[in-house]
Order: sequence, then structure tokens, then C-alpha cells
Amino acid sequence: MSSVKVHKKGIIVLPAKVRKALDIAEGDTLLLRVENDAVILVPKRSAASIFGSLEFNVVKELRDERRRECEKGDTFDTIHV
Repeated sequence: MSSVKVHKKGIIVLPAKVRKALDIAEGDTLLLRVENDAVILVPKRSAASIFGSLEFNVVKELRDERRRECEKGDTFDTIHV
């Protein structure tokens, strides 16, 4: 567990290990909530940042699959049963 000091105007500095582990960069937004006697900070992620890499992988996989089909001589009018 890390500890941080609260500075003037309530500013805290997240340790570099925490920022790196959670992929938090300067300018990122964190969601803050109070639970019982604790402050919870959660990185706010956009749908694009969450699913963007997934979308890219799906497109790449489809492209690679189509390329393999073309190399085998398969075409859209070929029917496989």
C-alpha cells in the first residue's frame, strides 16, 4: 500500500508505480467516490480506449482470414459444405 500527502488545495500526487500499473497519464480523468471511511479513485476510460484495441484485433483477424482464403484460391462464389 502506498501513502500520499495532501498538499495545498487538496492536491495529491499518485506514485509513479500506481500511475504505471493503471496506465494513468497526465490529463487523464479519475472518478472519485467516498466509501465508508475511504476515498476510491478509479481511472475513467472511454469506450474507445476500452474497445478500440479489441476492434482493431477483430478487423485484423478478419483481414488475415480473408488473406489466407485468397491464398488457398477460395473466392466468395466458392461454397464449402
